[in-house]
Amino acid sequence: MEKKNIKKAQQALSALLAVFPTTENLALFSGNTANKNIVESFLAFALRHGLIKKNEVKSLHDLIRQHSRPYQDLIPPNLSFEELLEKKQEVLKMKLSGRALTDRINSLLDEHRIELPKVSNSMLTRLKREPANTIYKQHVLRSLSFWLGYERGQLGPQWNFEALVKLCRDSRPMKQYKEGARIGFALCSRGDVVDQDIVDWLKTAVKNYIEQSALHFLYGRWGKVRSHDMTTLHVDFPKEDESDDPVFYHECLRSAISLAHHIAIRWALSKHNTKNRFLSIGIVAGDFGDLVNYLLPVLNAKLPGDPVIRVTDYVRQCLLINDIRVILCGRPSETTLFNGEPLTLWWVMALWSTLYFDFVPDLLEDPILKNDPASVETLTRVLWPALDNRPRSVGMKELNAVTIFLKFPLNSLLGVEIAKTFFFGAASGKPWKCFVSSFQSIRPIWSREL
Repeated sequence: MEKKNIKKAQQALSALLAVFPTTENLALFSGNTANKNIVESFLAFALRHGLIKKNEVKSLHDLIRQHSRPYQDLIPPNLSFEELLEKKQEVLKMKLSGRALTDRINSLLDEHRIELPKVSNSMLTRLKREPANTIYKQHVLRSLSFWLGYERGQLGPQWNFEALVKLCRDSRPMKQYKEGARIGFALCSRGDVVDQDIVDWLKTAVKNYIEQSALHFLYGRWGKVRSHDMTTLHVDFPKEDESDDPVFYHECLRSAISLAHHIAIRWALSKHNTKNRFLSIGIVAGDFGDLVNYLLPVLNAKLPGDPVIRVTDYVRQCLLINDIRVILCGRPSETTLFNGEPLTLWWVMALWSTLYFDFVPDLLEDPILKNDPASVETLTRVLWPALDNRPRSVGMKELNAVTIFLKFPLNSLLGVEIAKTFFFGAASGKPWKCFVSSFQSIRPIWSREL
């Protein structure tokens, strides 16, 4: 069989298994005489692709029994059908709009003469908020399953009809939270242009971190990146309880601080970061209806030393009450709200504890910070250039975390992250002496800031 035909047969098999993930599912479906035309279209489909030799349900049953795979434990946690469609680019690896997706599904059904109903945007909208409790809704989900199996079979067996039914059954109205934490990101030009590519980089970085840390954000659709204007974004995280007690800001503020921490370090290491561009990150808390009046002054405040992450006095109080381990400045500053009201601001100097805040992956992958002899040699040349006898043209040209920090030595957040990587890298490998001595050499620079 030609390679092209083999691929088509594999896609066809994947599509069949997506529509009928188990033999029990097929038996239940084929046992309903109302589905006779649909079953016959699938039999013809399987015959055309050489998957079965006889035009009978038993052959299809044997095919599914032979190739079906367990999938129950592969469904992403805390996911609804609405979230699946909203996050289809991340979860299903597709950039299609809703209308383009339905067009592609319907075109595939026509191409292979499958007698399932066509998919409409209105029906997908209904399935976002309703269980698949009618035969027609279930047929629509089989149409979607057929397309997923045929076009996205590489994602695995979990994206099948039974999984989609479960996602619809688990769908529930989103709770309307009124209070929580809002984290804002503002890009400011100080001479260099802030173009759309830089804004897109920031939006993608924020979105990716939230997606990759989904288990830490238990808020359903909350956590969506929203634009305030061309260069300002914000994300909302609601607090756990409606009570006014600040103790219920624990999870939302920890999520906001964790996000701010990672984006601040990623920005410092980004090619977009220059002395003529500045990223400020502000965290405010309270009633979502009032927070916009506080967030913009926090983001735009001119503070000594240009700290990236700044918080209001109320956020600081909640951080202390909830024992969220951040190192804040010793003395606050003050800005003015739009109505003339003074507002006290604090800023984050460092996040040291690895028990509360994870390492930043960009630093763990930085070539100069790896715990191997080549990295140690390169690091030595960067920190003690007088020991490097080679011609300057042979030296290390590409940027890395250490050289970036030496360009911006007031960035205490980055300095502490590098020190963390050195410190814990020193405990895990043989070149520990050089790591510790390197840690000691940069320590005076950032310790003055703390």
